[in-house]
This record gives sequence, C-alpha cells and structure tokens, in this order.
Amino acid sequence: MSFNAILEEGVFYADTDFDQFKRDCFAPHTEIYLVNRGVKRFISEIISPFMDQEIMLSMHYMIDPKQTHKWGLGSCYMESIGWCPCNHHNEDALRVVNVSQEGVLKQVGEHIYLERFDGERFYLPFYLLVGHKSRLAIATTISVGEMKDIVMEDEDLSKQLSQLEEMLNKLKGEIK
Repeated sequence: MSFNAILEEGVFYADTDFDQFKRDCFAPHTEIYLVNRGVKRFISEIISPFMDQEIMLSMHYMIDPKQTHKWGLGSCYMESIGWCPCNHHNEDALRVVNVSQEGVLKQVGEHIYLERFDGERFYLPFYLLVGHKSRLAIATTISVGEMKDIVMEDEDLSKQLSQLEEMLNKLKGEIK
C-alpha cells in the first residue's frame, strides 16, 4: 500500500539576494530549497503534489538539546554571520520553529497557506527554515487515516500504542 506523504529533512537555503532576504526577512517558496545528501530540492517541487488537497503538515528545526550554547539548539547554521530569519540574533537564541497544522494547501502569489475548514488562512513560514537543519512532513488527511487504520489492524502495534498512551498519561500525571 502506498500513501500520499513525504518526509524531507536537511538544511534549507534560498536562491535570493542575502541583503534583500535580511531586509525583508522573507524569501518566496520558489527560491527556498533543501539540500540533503547532496540533492537539492525546491520547496515548490516538494509541495506541488499536495496543492489543493487537504493535508496535515509539520515542519520543525532538528535540534540537539545538548547544544544550549548554540542558536536554535544547534539547528541554526547562520550564527557565524550574526543574523537569522528566526531572530536568534536579537531575541531568544534558543527559539525553535515547530509548526503543525492542517487544511487545504493553497497558493496566492508568492505565499503558500493552509485554508482551514472555517475559511481562515494559515500562511506557512517556509522562510524561517532557511539556514536551519529542519524537517518537513506532509501527508493528505486521507493517507493519515489509512495509516492509522493499518496500525490499528496490527494487534501487536495496537497493543504497543495502547501501552505507550498509558505510559504517557502516567507521566503527564506525575508532571502535574
């Protein structure tokens, strides 16, 4: 069985003038690309199969919690130039991006957004990934449902999931 889903990770860059990027703190998704194991893939190429579909999207920095002395907990590769689109240079050097949203993937001009069921738009901040080791995961909501069905059909996986949920609930209770 195949699913309409992707998981991409690596360092993101932008084919845009750095001074303009710094001034505008924005780069169009068509100029942002990911490099992983020497392969360059533009955001526009990665997301194109999902346009006008209802999706679940997650994008976040890939941190190293041990690197508390580094910008973005080690995910930011822009510390050496003293500027970062996530504002590590001015505000919280440990700030990280962690976006998890769902909706219909749409485009207006240079902007990509998710249109939620209530008509609200959530603009996806791909420019914040530039200069960071990050992960991007996208799946159609139909594929997510199919994945859940397969997991629940497997008794061992279902049992493991129940045990993990029980352990998580116990941990939540102890933290409070």
